[in-house]
Amino acid sequence: MLDGVDEIASGHEETLRAATDAIRGEFPDLDVQADAEKSISVAGVLVEASRHADLLVMGGRRAPGPLGLAPHLGKATHSLLHHAHCPVLLIPRTGGDFGSRE
Repeated sequence: MLDGVDEIASGHEETLRAATDAIRGEFPDLDVQADAEKSISVAGVLVEASRHADLLVMGGRRAPGPLGLAPHLGKATHSLLHHAHCPVLLIPRTGGDFGSRE
Protein backbone atom coordinates (compact mmCIF):
# COMPACT_ATOMS: atom_id res chain seq x y z
CA MET A 1 0.00 0.00 0.00
CA LEU A 2 2.92 2.37 0.50
CA ASP A 3 4.45 1.89 -2.96
CA GLY A 4 3.27 5.23 -4.36
CA VAL A 5 3.47 7.29 -1.17
CA ASP A 6 6.45 9.38 -2.28
CA GLU A 7 4.80 10.13 -5.61
CA ILE A 8 1.57 11.12 -3.85
CA ALA A 9 3.48 13.34 -1.41
CA SER A 10 5.33 14.97 -4.29
CA GLY A 11 2.02 15.73 -6.00
CA HIS A 12 0.66 17.32 -2.83
CA GLU A 13 3.80 19.44 -2.45
CA GLU A 14 3.41 20.66 -6.02
CA THR A 15 -0.23 21.56 -5.33
CA LEU A 16 0.88 23.46 -2.22
CA ARG A 17 3.52 25.37 -4.21
CA ALA A 18 0.97 26.28 -6.88
CA ALA A 19 -1.52 27.50 -4.26
CA THR A 20 1.03 29.64 -2.43
CA ASP A 21 2.34 31.05 -5.71
CA ALA A 22 -1.23 32.05 -6.63
CA ILE A 23 -1.70 33.77 -3.26
CA ARG A 24 1.64 35.58 -3.56
CA GLY A 25 0.72 36.70 -7.07
CA GLU A 26 -2.60 38.10 -5.95
CA PHE A 27 -1.29 39.62 -2.69
CA PRO A 28 2.37 40.57 -3.26
CA ASP A 29 2.69 42.42 0.07
CA LEU A 30 1.54 39.41 2.08
CA ASP A 31 4.22 37.22 3.69
CA VAL A 32 3.16 33.65 2.87
CA GLN A 33 4.95 30.58 4.19
CA ALA A 34 4.10 27.06 3.14
CA ASP A 35 5.49 23.97 4.83
CA ALA A 36 4.80 20.38 3.85
CA GLU A 37 4.87 17.82 6.64
CA LYS A 38 4.45 14.07 6.65
CA SER A 39 2.54 12.90 9.69
CA ILE A 40 -0.19 10.54 10.78
CA SER A 41 -1.94 13.43 12.53
CA VAL A 42 -2.99 16.36 10.35
CA ALA A 43 -4.48 18.11 13.37
CA GLY A 44 -1.27 17.65 15.38
CA VAL A 45 0.87 19.18 12.64
CA LEU A 46 -1.48 22.15 12.27
CA VAL A 47 -1.71 22.79 16.01
CA GLU A 48 2.09 22.67 16.25
CA ALA A 49 2.41 25.05 13.28
CA SER A 50 0.03 27.46 15.01
CA ARG A 51 2.64 27.94 17.78
CA HIS A 52 4.81 29.94 15.35
CA ALA A 53 2.12 31.74 13.34
CA ASP A 54 0.29 35.04 13.69
CA LEU A 55 -2.67 33.63 11.76
CA LEU A 56 -3.40 30.18 10.39
CA VAL A 57 -5.63 30.15 7.32
CA MET A 58 -7.34 26.87 6.58
CA GLY A 59 -9.55 26.06 3.64
CA GLY A 60 -11.55 22.92 3.21
CA ARG A 61 -14.70 21.28 2.11
CA ARG A 62 -17.34 20.60 4.71
CA ALA A 63 -18.86 17.14 4.81
CA PRO A 64 -22.64 16.91 4.61
CA GLY A 65 -24.27 16.58 8.01
CA PRO A 66 -26.35 13.56 9.02
CA LEU A 67 -29.92 13.37 7.73
CA GLY A 68 -29.46 16.39 5.49
CA LEU A 69 -28.58 18.73 8.36
CA ALA A 70 -26.08 21.55 8.01
CA PRO A 71 -22.55 20.48 7.09
CA HIS A 72 -20.17 19.76 9.93
CA LEU A 73 -16.44 20.38 10.32
CA GLY A 74 -13.94 17.61 9.76
CA LYS A 75 -11.90 16.14 12.61
CA ALA A 76 -8.70 18.06 11.80
CA THR A 77 -10.53 21.38 11.46
CA HIS A 78 -12.46 20.83 14.68
CA SER A 79 -9.27 19.94 16.59
CA LEU A 80 -7.41 22.93 15.18
CA LEU A 81 -10.15 25.37 16.13
CA HIS A 82 -10.12 24.09 19.70
CA HIS A 83 -6.36 23.77 20.23
CA ALA A 84 -4.64 26.36 17.99
CA HIS A 85 -2.16 28.77 19.59
CA CYS A 86 -3.08 31.60 17.21
CA PRO A 87 -6.23 32.84 15.50
CA VAL A 88 -7.58 30.56 12.76
CA LEU A 89 -9.34 31.81 9.63
CA LEU A 90 -11.52 29.07 8.18
CA ILE A 91 -12.42 29.52 4.53
CA PRO A 92 -15.01 27.04 3.27
CA ARG A 93 -14.40 25.74 -0.24
CA THR A 94 -17.11 24.56 -2.53
CA GLY A 95 -15.26 24.40 -5.85
CA GLY A 96 -12.92 21.72 -7.10
CA ASP A 97 -9.65 23.62 -7.46
CA PHE A 98 -7.85 26.18 -5.33
CA GLY A 99 -8.64 29.09 -7.58
CA SER A 100 -12.37 28.47 -7.65
CA ARG A 101 -14.44 31.30 -6.20
CA GLU A 102 -17.84 29.57 -6.18
